[in-house]
Amino acid sequence: MEVARRLRDEVGKLTRQHAARVAVAYAVVAWLVLQVASVVVPALGLPGWAMTFIIALIALGFPVAVVLAWAQHRPAEKERQPSELAVAVAVPSIAVLSFSDLSAAKDQDFFCDGIAEELLNALGGISGLQVAARSSSFQFRGRAVDTREIARTLGVTTLLEGSVRKAGERVRVTARLVSGDGYELWSDTFDRSLQDIFAIQEEIAQAVVRALRVRLSSHEANRLQRTGTRNSTAYEMYLRGREFYRAYWDAKQWLLARQMFKGAIELDPQFAQAHAGLADVCFFILQWHLDDARAETFRAEALAGSEEALRLDADLAEANLARANVLSLLERQDDADAAFRRAIALNPALSDPYYFYARHLQSIERLREAAEMYEESARRNPDDYQPLSIVVSVWGKLKEPDRQRSAARRALEAVDRHLRLHPEDVRALYLRPLAQITLSTEAGRLRGSHSCPSPKGNFDRRP
Repeated sequence: MEVARRLRDEVGKLTRQHAARVAVAYAVVAWLVLQVASVVVPALGLPGWAMTFIIALIALGFPVAVVLAWAQHRPAEKERQPSELAVAVAVPSIAVLSFSDLSAAKDQDFFCDGIAEELLNALGGISGLQVAARSSSFQFRGRAVDTREIARTLGVTTLLEGSVRKAGERVRVTARLVSGDGYELWSDTFDRSLQDIFAIQEEIAQAVVRALRVRLSSHEANRLQRTGTRNSTAYEMYLRGREFYRAYWDAKQWLLARQMFKGAIELDPQFAQAHAGLADVCFFILQWHLDDARAETFRAEALAGSEEALRLDADLAEANLARANVLSLLERQDDADAAFRRAIALNPALSDPYYFYARHLQSIERLREAAEMYEESARRNPDDYQPLSIVVSVWGKLKEPDRQRSAARRALEAVDRHLRLHPEDVRALYLRPLAQITLSTEAGRLRGSHSCPSPKGNFDRRP
């Protein structure tokens, strides 16, 4: 967008210069015409008003000439738009903002976030569209920030925003696509039954693709077809489960998430996303040894949930990721590797598949591949402090000090951004020192090399 703005500024400057030159030329020619007229009019015996008429014509013609010069030099819209779009939207990018809750009770934030996230996931599966990560775009929830500032902050060319008004079994969803410079590209309102919520999401995603003129492969077009459940209670329980699942390392919240996913499955056994969610949360409980007394129960639920999710929707990236994590936990290395890669291929915009694949690769000592996957996860979601914090030690083991220091700096920045919004996140609090130690150690080593040596010589150790 910055390039497009500069292009417009240059065009405007050239246009003004051209109009000024025309104005000067017109004035010179007008003066010459008046000189000739002052001689010719009396010589031809024309009435006195003839000279006044000529002067009036010259005066009236001046603004017309300047306007025509400006318009002719300024590129026509049809000529100008493609060049600007080629610069600004050669690879269109979008951030899906958290939708606003307009419901009377103001208690539907989880529902609004769920709709926005579904749209983000749908658009993320399109290769010709760059999509900002959820944590980046959702940071503006509830804040009165100008759309142009949001676009600049996130580095995107367009924003998708909207609102939700839910009343009983009815829902009204309003969505609006705006350009990074604040112009509306598309908007619509959907007043439907809650049973049609996935159809609404599909229509919005398709409208965005049309507005951005993104070309879709047949496989990508199929991905935009949102499948889920027509049971509104099951859908709400699923969204509640996702909300609890994202709680910042709170075991009680994860157990609540498990109950919500199980409740959604009971109401609709064909709900693939709910099965994947159950597998995810059980995997986390097992991985972090939160309830070892019931480990076998969680392991069975994780395995069954991931299998069922894939059976119901083999092209669901979340289902493939859930299956990959379970296979990694069961140490089925080759199967896990294939499942991680498929999850990435199905939705390259999601950062989680890269992150969990990196953890898997690190666990089996494929460190260089793990480091690259952590870095790829961070590229997909620069605000996620976890991949950057962990890759610091991986680069250290690989004896890559420059990349280790770079990761430490970015990790510290990401942690601080995150803690400003979520100061209760204990994982961020205890990962932060890892980056600090790396940078402090390097600073100490440099000070020692330029002044006096360390008495014990241990400043160049790596964590």
